[in-house]
Amino acid sequence: MGTPMDRIEINYRALLAVAVELNSQRDTHSLWESITAEITKVIPWARASVTLYDREADGFRFYVIATTIGQVVLQPNAIVPRVGSAMG
Repeated sequence: MGTPMDRIEINYRALLAVAVELNSQRDTHSLWESITAEITKVIPWARASVTLYDREADGFRFYVIATTIGQVVLQPNAIVPRVGSAMG
């Protein structure tokens, strides 16, 4: 793998690539695909999502979801109640 400094450089390059994608994509779907493709280069992951707290629903709304596993449980716009959740 190399030295710890090599790992730091790889991580910063991935963050820079994500920043470039944030500024170059204009629709959510292609933006999310680009971000997860860059993150995959440095971090092994099974699921990634953008989740925001929805005050009216008192829960967490999933806006975009990506997975590297076959079974998808949550879909975009799903709400997980705050009470009793691992996020709340």
